[in-house]
Parts: sequence; C-alpha cells; structure tokens
Amino acid sequence: MAESPKPSPTGPDHVEQEFAESLRQAAYVFENEKDGRFRGSILACRTVARFIYQRNGGAKLAAPFLQIATAFEDLERGGKP
Repeated sequence: MAESPKPSPTGPDHVEQEFAESLRQAAYVFENEKDGRFRGSILACRTVARFIYQRNGGAKLAAPFLQIATAFEDLERGGKP
C-alpha cells in the first residue's frame, strides 16, 4: 500500500489573511496615532479574540483577550490600572 504524500501548504487562508491585516492596522494605530497605545492595543486584543473565535477555539481562550481590551478601554478613559 502506497502512502499518500502530504498536501503542500498553499499559504494563508482567508481567516489568516484577515488576522494579519487587522494586526497590521492595530500596529499602525499603536505607532502613529495620538494615544494609539491604547486604541492599537484594544484593536489587537479584539483581533486575537476574533481569530480564536473563527478557529472555533472557544470562549475560554478568547475571554482573556477581551478582558485585556476592556482594561485598556478603562485606562483610555483615565482609569487606574
């Protein structure tokens, strides 16, 4: 019986492309906008949570990133860590 060859990688799928683009946008906001350190971090955390959701990772994996995003929102409004 002959073994079937492993399928060769075809590159990132739609979800991975969306993830990479969203992280690029978050990095741009972080680096270039006034107070971007909060907004960029919030966007990045939400992007990671969305990626986990799209990959069926479950709420237990995504929830910490959403909690971190909420904490950054509090800091952005002048809250204390």
